[in-house]
Amino acid sequence: MAGGVGDGADRDLVTVELAQGRALRFARGAPTALAHLHLGIYSFTRAALARFAALPRSAGERACDLEQLRALEGGMAIGVALLGARCYRAVNRPADVARVEELLARRGGESLKAEEGYLG
Repeated sequence: MAGGVGDGADRDLVTVELAQGRALRFARGAPTALAHLHLGIYSFTRAALARFAALPRSAGERACDLEQLRALEGGMAIGVALLGARCYRAVNRPADVARVEELLARRGGESLKAEEGYLG
């Protein structure tokens, strides 16, 4: 279901392969010709969230540390929308937050721009 875990910065990159607006698989590492970079923004119905929360961690989730695989391996569908902007900098760790705060301080609090690698 999922790809392997890359080293260094590749570990923070998550990709998604899709068909007809639905996720087929998620993996860690640089995108391939078939995969798009994944920016996870989720919304759930109450019932779907309860179902997801009740699922045990799946083998894919444990192997790749990707909770999306729990949903897919549990038979849930994940809708995917493609964005027109490029976003390739993840904010996953305290050091990432510090980098964003520094960039915002230099910009006087203005939003970050896509050319800086963030949606803005």
